[in-house]
Amino acid sequence: MKLHLILTLVSLLIVAGCGESKIPVSGSVLYNAQPLPNVNVVMIRSDGKVASAVTDSSGNFAAVTTEAPGDGALAGEYKVGITPVSNVSEEITSADAYGTPAKSPFPQSYMSADSSGLKVVVEAGMAPVKLELKD
Repeated sequence: MKLHLILTLVSLLIVAGCGESKIPVSGSVLYNAQPLPNVNVVMIRSDGKVASAVTDSSGNFAAVTTEAPGDGALAGEYKVGITPVSNVSEEITSADAYGTPAKSPFPQSYMSADSSGLKVVVEAGMAPVKLELKD
């Protein structure tokens, strides 16, 4: 009897701990048909859940993160914002010198998920995402 009760409790704890599963997301960011390297891709779902990644030197991203590095994104539709990666000063002399925003090589409207017009639908088996920014 005690063993049955213990197994039931353990099963309930396992089920209660299971949340939504995360889906790997990869893709590329282009600006005027050219790869956009070293930018943050910030995806925001309607419930406020955020997933993000950084493009490599070829404008590609793969390690989308929600809670742990590279764990993927939860299923659903996301608005997307693109921001330049901050520059970290080699000679930190004050809090202001620690991280300075990089100059944006693309229109500022893409920096907000609300104004960018970019959207991604995350679903199992999805193809790589292509985010295209234009003047």
